[in-house]
Amino acid sequence: IEDYDEDVLSGDKNILNTIIKYSEIETPAKLEKLIELVTKYTAENKKVVIWSNFLLTIDLIVKLLSEKGIKAKKIVGQTPIEREGIEIADTREKIREEFVDPSSNLNVLVANPAACAESISLHKTCHNAIYYDLSFNCAQFLQSLDRIHRVGGSEEVASYYDFLSYEDTVDTKIYANLLAKADRMKALIDQDYSIYSLDMNAQNDDIKLEDLISE
Repeated sequence: IEDYDEDVLSGDKNILNTIIKYSEIETPAKLEKLIELVTKYTAENKKVVIWSNFLLTIDLIVKLLSEKGIKAKKIVGQTPIEREGIEIADTREKIREEFVDPSSNLNVLVANPAACAESISLHKTCHNAIYYDLSFNCAQFLQSLDRIHRVGGSEEVASYYDFLSYEDTVDTKIYANLLAKADRMKALIDQDYSIYSLDMNAQNDDIKLEDLISE
């Protein structure tokens, strides 16, 4: 951090060791709740997609679920895409196909919105999503919501979203910020805009710049 000159490494060794070995000391409450929800959904033979923005968190989630006997795979930016002539065991396409296959035992997909929010459709077989954490990127957030709900295929089955957050932390602030951004985007899209001719030969001298800009 710029202009921050405290030497953390020479400070309280107990605090430093606690940070380094945190995952060995305790399990975060969010992870405990996540495992509880996933265990419930998989016991009901429901598929669930888990969203997280942090790669190490995604790895930890997959690891803990595997230790609980729950098969889970991840799609992140590093997950390869299919390439002609190259055989790779787990590509994004293969993982998605296995996940949406109703007969497969892959009931949990852990994904990063930056890599997966707009590239896959899951709504045919998955109707549950859990958000382990959120970012301020509203576009990715809205796109991720649509992975399990699509017009023209999701009207008959309800979609369910669980948002995990710690009280009185930045989690709730990010969630509120995303909802506010989504409302502003919807209001902008739903506005009635005047239609003007794009004919360069037409006489549009009476159109002023302020007429083209919505308040």
